[in-house]
Amino acid sequence: MKNYLLKPILAVLTLIVFSCDNTDETPVFELNTFQTTALSYFKDVALGFESGGSSEITRRWQTPVMLFVGGSYTQRQLNELELVVDELNELIEPTSSIEIVSDSSLSNSYFHFGTAASYVSLFPDMNGLLTNNVGYFNVWWNDDIINRSRIFVDSQRIGFNQQKSLIREELAQSLGLGKDSPLYTNSIFYETATDGGFAESFSTLDKEIIRLLYHPSMRVQLNTSEVETVIRSIYAAEAN
Repeated sequence: MKNYLLKPILAVLTLIVFSCDNTDETPVFELNTFQTTALSYFKDVALGFESGGSSEITRRWQTPVMLFVGGSYTQRQLNELELVVDELNELIEPTSSIEIVSDSSLSNSYFHFGTAASYVSLFPDMNGLLTNNVGYFNVWWNDDIINRSRIFVDSQRIGFNQQKSLIREELAQSLGLGKDSPLYTNSIFYETATDGGFAESFSTLDKEIIRLLYHPSMRVQLNTSEVETVIRSIYAAEAN
């Protein structure tokens, strides 16, 4: 005898399964225009470094940056550096912080104002690297957590306004935002093959990607797809 109830029962079971699957799906948080731009710019600037062949993943400090200032500098230059440190601390705390120290033995980061020759005399490994560079940074890390840095700003070949730009760029890049970008002329990270870019303040977008890198929910060693997941979750949590 034929079983006429079989097909209706299977149809009901199929409907129940599909209903359960749809109910369990978590909708993707929709980013607004600024958040979408910040996510894209983060991927451009905060994954890897311009030189050295490092992998394109997130790296950052997770201990305080103890910054010693050396070379030859004026009070005006020091005041500007202190201003930038304050601006950055608002963005990177509580994950890290920057403190200017007067004792080099307590430092893990060295900031040098001066000539290329004076910097190379201290760090011979920089020989030949500053011919066409008026600013430079180096970082070292362990398990992709940055634990040491060096920063150079030329105080001879450029004027004070350009020094203001380099103080911001090199210090921010030494925090893990290691790449330049040709996208936004008002960004501290702006650079093209013919234009070094000398923005004298952090743009709103600059501040946002620095904040995102040091957000407590962000982690080191994340690639581009993993970064997108974390940043979307940050924005979703902040929207609630």
